[in-house]
Amino acid sequence: MGLWDDLEEFLATRLEQFLQANPQLQILVLLEQVRAEEERTQATLNHLRLEEKELYQQILSTAQEIQKWFERKEKAQAGGRTDLAQAAAEQEVQLLTQGNQLWSRKSEVIHQIQLQEELLQKLTPRRQELEARQQATQTPPTTRPLKDDLEARFQRWEVDQALEDLKRKMGR
Repeated sequence: MGLWDDLEEFLATRLEQFLQANPQLQILVLLEQVRAEEERTQATLNHLRLEEKELYQQILSTAQEIQKWFERKEKAQAGGRTDLAQAAAEQEVQLLTQGNQLWSRKSEVIHQIQLQEELLQKLTPRRQELEARQQATQTPPTTRPLKDDLEARFQRWEVDQALEDLKRKMGR
């Protein structure tokens, strides 16, 4: 395992050095990371909003059940059926407990939604800033010597190779 760790550390160091030497590629990598985080955050937010709606429906349904058992308890008491009244009261308490748990979960989901929205509000300007920096670093093509073009092509290839190596190692 030590060899793989050393290799991974070496490649990560080389990639970091390469990215520092090529700020336009560093911006591209950062931009891709922010975009991916933004997508994950939006997907989480969508999932949480759906869960919030489902919990709301479950809370309403539970409230209706509580009302039904409360009325049954009242009828049984009025009819002198204490056995049924007690069973209905137990059912009502069980449903109240379930409703409280659902309400607590809904509050937790609402809090998570707020956190995800705040994160998204931070990520979006960061992505826009990186996109602007990327646009600023992109220079229009000029007539550069063939050697410079070859150098740039090799650098892109080396970055691609280093990224592929990291991806393979991360996937192991």
